[in-house]
Amino acid sequence: MRKGRIPILDTNIVYVALFCIIIAPLMGAVTESLKIFLGNLLTLPFVFLLLYILWLKYGYSGVYLNSINVFVMLTMWSVYGAVPLFSFIWGHWVGWLTILFHLGTFMVGFINREKLILGLNGKSTKGDNEPNPFILYYILGILILGIVGTIILHVTLVTSTDAVYFFGFIYLLSYCFYAISPAFLVHPDRALELGVISQRHYDEYN
Repeated sequence: MRKGRIPILDTNIVYVALFCIIIAPLMGAVTESLKIFLGNLLTLPFVFLLLYILWLKYGYSGVYLNSINVFVMLTMWSVYGAVPLFSFIWGHWVGWLTILFHLGTFMVGFINREKLILGLNGKSTKGDNEPNPFILYYILGILILGIVGTIILHVTLVTSTDAVYFFGFIYLLSYCFYAISPAFLVHPDRALELGVISQRHYDEYN
């Protein structure tokens, strides 16, 4: 473990910040709503503050800090990716159902984060290079959720226009990345034990 914090420019903080700077106004602009556009921009200072706080707290471990920052990036991508769709479904029961799905996805992913990170690295729960059924079921669950969500949008919303389906696609894409985000919350010491990061990588950034 480092005695001092790793310099910010040696972490992925700048890349995460730039990603949010690009995605936030872009997702606000596609809604053609000035309020939503400005609302997205107003989230950026809070994201930057969060990244700085995380650096203060976890900056002594480059591996863990970078991993948590990726989680933040995927989560914000999910938030910004949902904004266009929510401009149509906010206040509708479908919107509340979507939020519940998000919370449920995080809980399932966080509880099974070790299985998730093993699956993403092509390892079984035993740590060997055998097929991991968990990641298969996880991906199938996300795809089924997307299909069911599309059907619900078509059946329940009066304004089922091409824009709604396009925004739904953007949301589903961001949701897929969000669904794997809990894997980045595995502590690097545990990730090393599971064999998903190398000792060399651990020593270089830790």
